[in-house]
Amino acid sequence: MSWKPPRQSSSGIHEKPKPMKLPTVRRGGGLRVGRVVSDIRGSSGWDNQPSSPFVQEEERRVQEELMEMLTVKLANKEKETLKGASSRAAGVEKKKNELSRVEDQLNEQLAALKKENLELKARRGQMSSQTKHLQARVAALENANAVQEQKLDDAATELESARKYCRDSQFRTKQLQEEIVFLKNRKAATTTGTTAANSSTPAPHDNNSALTGNNSPSSDPKLSPETADDVPCWMK
Repeated sequence: MSWKPPRQSSSGIHEKPKPMKLPTVRRGGGLRVGRVVSDIRGSSGWDNQPSSPFVQEEERRVQEELMEMLTVKLANKEKETLKGASSRAAGVEKKKNELSRVEDQLNEQLAALKKENLELKARRGQMSSQTKHLQARVAALENANAVQEQKLDDAATELESARKYCRDSQFRTKQLQEEIVFLKNRKAATTTGTTAANSSTPAPHDNNSALTGNNSPSSDPKLSPETADDVPCWMK
């Protein structure tokens, strides 16, 4: 911005130009406003032309209005930027809180899963010991069952032998009973024949009678036909 010499008024008194008061703008706003004003002045060509106090006043007023407009615009822009940054910061904070809450939930779930895992490991150990105990009991029961089956087989064999022996004994007993009955009948028949022979009259003693007497039915040691029918079939 070039320096202007003081201009003479119509009365001949030199007027000193009033210094312009530039508003302060944050974040480099003043630099941008000054650059815009200098660009406007450079393009208008006012610095190369003599200007009256009225023109200078209008120029100052326009510059002030322009700077005020730029300041307001920059302030609004800054507010929008701050608002956007605040909203983004709030969103980030909210998301951070949500992530923290989710992390806490995941930590709780992880702790619960670890606890459940420990319980399952303990239960697995118990089940393993119980399984071993049950396997030992099953093996013992299988051995006992095998022993009992062997005993049952032996008992069945012994029972079958006893039944066979009983049947043989019953058959032998029946044979003996039949033999006893036969012997009793034979003894009774022999006794009856002897008594009848003793009570009969003796015949003349000659050779023929002796020969015929030896062949008589009463003196025959063999059984009579009635007695022979009582002989058991196994003795015939």
